[in-house]
Amino acid sequence: KEKKEMRVYQIVAWLKKDGKEKGWSLVPLRYAQQMANEGKPTIAIWKNPKNNKGHVAIVRPGSIGFPDGPAIAQAGNLIVNADHLNDGFNDPNFRKEIKFWYHK
Repeated sequence: KEKKEMRVYQIVAWLKKDGKEKGWSLVPLRYAQQMANEGKPTIAIWKNPKNNKGHVAIVRPGSIGFPDGPAIAQAGNLIVNADHLNDGFNDPNFRKEIKFWYHK
């Protein structure tokens, strides 16, 4: 079976172009945790505007940790199955640029 990899910039482009017709919707941060808790697949994604890099994490069921943000799981330089947004997306300069998508 052929392996298909997508980089963050490709995922962002796909979500913007085809995501809606495939059941994905953009959601504000304040609803991302609610969507995950309702069992809807939810992601947090950030694309670096300076290059084709970025970061993506799963918003997992849990509680929103104020001020740490939604509960997440991620793999990469930091591998965790139970953390919060601030720990995975630890640069405050791009926190406001993180987008949240959920699947209906």
